[in-house]
This record gives sequence, structure tokens and C-alpha cells, in this order.
Amino acid sequence: MDQTLKYQFTNDSLDVWTDAGWGGEFQRLTTGFVFKLFGCTVAWGSRRQKLVATSICAAEFIAMGMSTDLLSFILQIWKSITKDIPAKLICDNKVAVMVIEGSKTRIKSLERHFYSINYLIRKYGIKIEWTLTMNQLADICTKRLGPMKHFGNCKKLLDGD
Repeated sequence: MDQTLKYQFTNDSLDVWTDAGWGGEFQRLTTGFVFKLFGCTVAWGSRRQKLVATSICAAEFIAMGMSTDLLSFILQIWKSITKDIPAKLICDNKVAVMVIEGSKTRIKSLERHFYSINYLIRKYGIKIEWTLTMNQLADICTKRLGPMKHFGNCKKLLDGD
């Protein structure tokens, strides 16, 4: 099966899809992320989380923290080359999104991530958006998917928006 990435301008933002896999093959939490610049996939990855999360909300929160670290790096490079670009962090966990959008966290073990994410959101004007799990593009980086969902996500990643 031959697949190629198609690069075409479809929007004017940097969208970061972030997800956390709970358990999985090695019973460790996994962070997955997909970066789409102007609607085109430019980076993706999967990393095991170093922190231990006791809930899926905490795991998603950690995943957003890991993704915003990389997002900050990309935005700094982009700003040095040209002008600011709007950025959006997309997550499929409503509670994690609500914690980020709120002014304080009740998850004591994650305060450092919370303050780091909030600082970067304010510094770069990053928008936070919730999406349905069935629309989550980063699922492909964190868990095994059925054939239909896998090939559907591949098509969305390769063809752009």
C-alpha cells in the first residue's frame, strides 16, 4: 500500500491533536500527538509518559503538557522565520479541557504541568478545543484501532483537512 503526504494550504493555523492511551500493550500510559500546519500533517509521535497518572483525565492532562512543550518549540521557530501563527490544542477529554481552561487545578500532583501549559497558552494565545473521541486524529498514535478507523485516520492525516 503506497501512501504519500499531500501538502496543500487549507487553513491558516497550527493544530495540535493530543491523546493519551490508557494501559495498552505494556500497561503504561502513552501520549500521542499530531501536528497539522495549514491543514497538513508535519509531525506526529508517540511517547510513554514518565509520570504515573491515576485517571484518564490526568493522563490526558499530561499528554497536553508534553504536546505544548513541543508546540512552544515549533512556535518559537516559526516566529523567528516569519510572523505569529494561531495555534490550537485539541483534546478528546472534556474534563481535562475544563481543567486547562479554568484558573486553578485541584490535581495537586499535576500542578507543574498545569502552570506550564497555562503559561504557554497565555504567551502564544493557544486555543483549547474539545473534540469527539471518534474524531480524534491522535488515536492512531496511542492505541490499536480497527481497520476502518485506522485507514480513516490515515487518510485524514495524509490528505489534509
